[in-house]
Amino acid sequence: MVLVYVLMIAGANAQVIPGAQQFGGIDNSDLLLKQCDFEKDAVAEILFDKANFSFNSRFELIIERHKRIKIFSENAKSLGNVAIPYQKLYCELINLQAETINLKGNTPVVTPVDKNQIYVENTDKTHKKTIFAFPDVSAGSILEYKYTITYRGAVDLPTWYFQNTVPTRYSEIRTDIPENVFNYKSLEMVTQPFSVSETKENGVTIKALANVPSLQAEPYMTTLQDNCQRISYQLVAMTTGEAHLRDNFYSWEKVGESVSKSLAWTMEPALANSADIVTTAKKLKTVDKKIAYLFNEIKQTMKWDGYHNLNSYAGLREAWKNRSGNSAEINLILCRLLQRSGVKAYPMLTSTRDNGRVYTAFTNPNQFNTIVAYVPVDTTSAYVLDASKKFNLYNQIPQDFLNSSGLFMDPGNDIYELIFLENAAPVNTVIATNSEIFADGKLKGNAVINNYGYNKIDISEKYTKDGEQKYSEYLKNGDGGMSISALKLEDKDNDVLPLKQTYDFSTQLAGENNYIYVSPNLFAPLKNNPFVSEHRLTDVDFGYRDNYSITGTFKIPAGYKVEALPKSLALQMPDESIICRRFIAEEGGVIVARFVIDHKKSIYFKENYPEFHEFCKKMYEMLNEQIILKKS
Repeated sequence: MVLVYVLMIAGANAQVIPGAQQFGGIDNSDLLLKQCDFEKDAVAEILFDKANFSFNSRFELIIERHKRIKIFSENAKSLGNVAIPYQKLYCELINLQAETINLKGNTPVVTPVDKNQIYVENTDKTHKKTIFAFPDVSAGSILEYKYTITYRGAVDLPTWYFQNTVPTRYSEIRTDIPENVFNYKSLEMVTQPFSVSETKENGVTIKALANVPSLQAEPYMTTLQDNCQRISYQLVAMTTGEAHLRDNFYSWEKVGESVSKSLAWTMEPALANSADIVTTAKKLKTVDKKIAYLFNEIKQTMKWDGYHNLNSYAGLREAWKNRSGNSAEINLILCRLLQRSGVKAYPMLTSTRDNGRVYTAFTNPNQFNTIVAYVPVDTTSAYVLDASKKFNLYNQIPQDFLNSSGLFMDPGNDIYELIFLENAAPVNTVIATNSEIFADGKLKGNAVINNYGYNKIDISEKYTKDGEQKYSEYLKNGDGGMSISALKLEDKDNDVLPLKQTYDFSTQLAGENNYIYVSPNLFAPLKNNPFVSEHRLTDVDFGYRDNYSITGTFKIPAGYKVEALPKSLALQMPDESIICRRFIAEEGGVIVARFVIDHKKSIYFKENYPEFHEFCKKMYEMLNEQIILKKS
């Protein structure tokens, strides 16, 4: 499929279609269109998506957007539900027009969106969205809408996405910038085989892409926004009287300095009734114990309101009083109490995985969406603390921030440093089962699973939210005939020790004609290969090195012998970045099987996907190869 895309795009970008489309001026050929020309199985196609960025006489940013979508399948009807996000205080959405066009016989029938069915909903304390649904959406419909947003006092240009989850016939961004006032550079995150067409028209810069294939979610990718073809804009100069307010865009140091000044007022007032916590922390003998104590105290005391933010609106004193706050408030309170306890702790700007990766060449604070507490230990190690999530561990960089960057801010020493957040150490899951096979094909045994680090966090959260019964279903790993009993979890609330799970299990093994089939890979979540596609458009980002050690013993029933035993062998990637070993032996009527999977890194680039894909195919075949017993 990717090769087809390459060929289509190579010729398509020479066919970029400039010019205006009038609202409601639908071509008959589009009404009759049955499928996308360059992505035949697409459920819908964006016929065009156009925006114009300009400034009015008050230097307010005006964004005019016009979009038209063709629906090919009933499976795409959800595209008729639209949400347009924007800021609460500084933005105004006007001139919204939206309609559905259907072909009834040979006659186009237009059904406008009822203005009474257009709603404005608050997303959080600073953002809102306009929501509406297109009427009469079905296969064959064309959906069209346009609107204008005015950004009062804003000089940020939003990122323009050429690519979407459905193919786009034509995407265009026009920028009409008063160059005597603003100077932007564009950062084109557009990779081959794409090529942006750029033209000038009466001082307006037009950038466009044609025939852009869809980008679908792929296993272990980051966000769609990280991977879509797009253009971001960086303000590099501004000559109005407000230039001093925007100089934080020129370097990461100035970004940090500006944000630190905006946070200064929140860090000054004392936190009422916090003296006892600080006194207890000060009595602890090591920095590590102080961090662990205060982190868990704040994590249990404060309730996260569900919002990520870069500031506090009511102040830390109010958040502490209410025992509730956004992510910034909770972690700034943690910073305050760590500092008062003698621990050198600082705020750090970060971006959650859902918000997207931080691009270091794009010096804009809008890339971040939350604040954590940062405690440098030495030149090689540090704590990154997010007490807003109840299952985070103080000694693990939160998984939500891995393989991105954070901006550490120490205004007292005028230090503002961008730091790449990664966990190079392997995160292990150790599985041991001891079982007996009976002549009727029944398998009974017990299991011990030790989950470390992020795997401990994930399992603890899942067990707490799902409850024991639903979690037991998860442990069955797709085996509907299995039963789980005597389930016990130990050290769930201990940040240092692994989570230990123990339980008994029984299941009916497959068998026929005096044969019993045994899968030695019982409880690892490694039965189904997620990387079956031969082509991939995005990097594989596991976040961390997710490693496994799996051991199982199986007592053979009397009257049976081993007919086929998988061979002991080792697989490895050409660059040795993944190693998988299997050892299987039978002695004295007992089979011992052991698997070790070692990921040497957490990110595998799309350029190396063919080798990665081939390795995974062989590894999952090896993990699922069965032992065959025969009645003697």
